[in-house]
Amino acid sequence: MKKLISTLSVISILTGAAASTASAFDAWSYAEDVKVYVDGSKINDEYKPIIVNDRTLVRLVPIFERLGYSHTDMDQDKSVAFIQNGSNARYKFIAEKDYAIVGSDESDKYFFDVPATLQFNDVFYVPIRAFCEMTGCSIEWDNNSRSVYITSNADQYTNVTEPELNITGSYRAYSEDDAPVGIANLDIETNGDGIITMTYHRKNDNSGSNIGPVTMNPQGDGTYIVSTENRSYILKPVDENTVILTIDEDIPETLTFIRL
Repeated sequence: MKKLISTLSVISILTGAAASTASAFDAWSYAEDVKVYVDGSKINDEYKPIIVNDRTLVRLVPIFERLGYSHTDMDQDKSVAFIQNGSNARYKFIAEKDYAIVGSDESDKYFFDVPATLQFNDVFYVPIRAFCEMTGCSIEWDNNSRSVYITSNADQYTNVTEPELNITGSYRAYSEDDAPVGIANLDIETNGDGIITMTYHRKNDNSGSNIGPVTMNPQGDGTYIVSTENRSYILKPVDENTVILTIDEDIPETLTFIRL
């Protein structure tokens, strides 16, 4: 990534991260005069950047959202996963850990010099420079306006193509034992921005397989991937009336859904 920050003072502002919790900070302050722009649009957020030991930390969620990511709710382990709409790019952050997990493989880690941190009642903050290096974004600091400019790398996703089939609608999977009632329902919808979501419901199932609506990320081969904290789903359209859903669990399961 091209480094656009050239002075020592700017590097100090944009480097690295922070201590793990607010109580661990000897001193910190709001960066009231620091403004953050993502792809030319200003991030207007109630949670201002903060300065800790001459380092700038920013709230994670609005930046990822501006870059086209959806995210999971924070779980009991204080972790949040971000999945980019339109690709399989995925990053998982865990509070008080000195790394982020890149992709679906838990062993693929990007290490920071200090952990991510939770502030202001469980609001995720990360060091802005480390975030940009990990995600492949460029970063520029304008000292005159006290502004940080983050620019996404669009070239990462030029090979992603949208499947041509219209697969939105309601589907049901059947088994020989319970037809025509079915064993699972699947709803696929799209919004005005072209984001496709699915809702999956396994009947009489308390295993936690019921999800939705969650974002479906199209792949270059015409399939979709959905990633959650506990498992991943691969959806393959066969035609406009049939889709195949593979559920990646301890014992993977593949279901064929028929349009209702």
